[in-house]
Amino acid sequence: MIREFVSFAFSTLTWMIIIRAILSWIPSLRDKQIYRSLVELTETFISPVRKFLPHGNSMVDFAPLVTILLIQLLENLVLSVL
Repeated sequence: MIREFVSFAFSTLTWMIIIRAILSWIPSLRDKQIYRSLVELTETFISPVRKFLPHGNSMVDFAPLVTILLIQLLENLVLSVL
């Protein structure tokens, strides 16, 4: 039961980041409450990752992708302990 809850929590966070990334490609949705809520909920996890990534002239933000990979690694680690 605990394993299922932990897996659900990690999956939910992953999907929130994916949805946030997709919505960020649609400028007209950036002012919507759903997008702002997703940013508020996920920025806590993405912001620290963004600090470690190089600041190039790229228009693509790789922080959500790296964050998802780290979340999956952490999930595997936690689930292996449980």
